[in-house]
Amino acid sequence: DRPGDALPHAERELALLAGGSDALQVTRATLLRAMLHNELQRPAEALQELSNRQAAMEAVHDDMLSAEWLLARSRAESGLGHWREAFESGSLYKWIAFN
Repeated sequence: DRPGDALPHAERELALLAGGSDALQVTRATLLRAMLHNELQRPAEALQELSNRQAAMEAVHDDMLSAEWLLARSRAESGLGHWREAFESGSLYKWIAFN
């Protein structure tokens, strides 16, 4: 259960970054935790993580991070049966990743 082993480390990283000024690193750590939630079949938790940090992610203006974010969001939405939203996130991911 590698994702299960990694999750406490991601949570510790976010705790260490709390209140800090490195918004990019907090956003990356949030993405990592959301990806781990997806791997652990906890899409609701993944989607909540991503939704809570969406505005900060958009402020970063990093295409690769945005692509990874959208892929994680698409996986979480499909795990919840939100097919239309999953398709939209997946389509945006493909546009960013391959353009």
